[in-house]
Amino acid sequence: MSSTDEELLQLLAQYVEAPVECDGFALLAHTALVRAGIEHFCLYGRLESQDGNRGIPAHFWIELVDGRIIDYRARMWLGALDSVPHGIFDANTFPEWTYQGEHVALPTLHPALVEIMMTPIPSFD
Repeated sequence: MSSTDEELLQLLAQYVEAPVECDGFALLAHTALVRAGIEHFCLYGRLESQDGNRGIPAHFWIELVDGRIIDYRARMWLGALDSVPHGIFDANTFPEWTYQGEHVALPTLHPALVEIMMTPIPSFD
């Protein structure tokens, strides 16, 4: 099944602010995509700037069969800059960055675990 950006945005919107890093987001998004019948690949590898000066050496993201990338966690480590990949996009949207990785098999999560992963982390100030 091919999905429009709007359909994907709606499907994944609830997970964007989840208190998880890239691995947790990949698990949440993978579970939602599987349940929606949307073909995709889960990847683990690295994200590097073309100049080699910045990057994430261990990173998870999702790739759709049409080549679009789903990555809502690169800015967690690289800064909330418009030049850093974020969202659902064609790789050409961020030509100064290179994703290098391998397909990995991730499990789908039980709904109870999804709920736990979505629970805000309390502050102990």
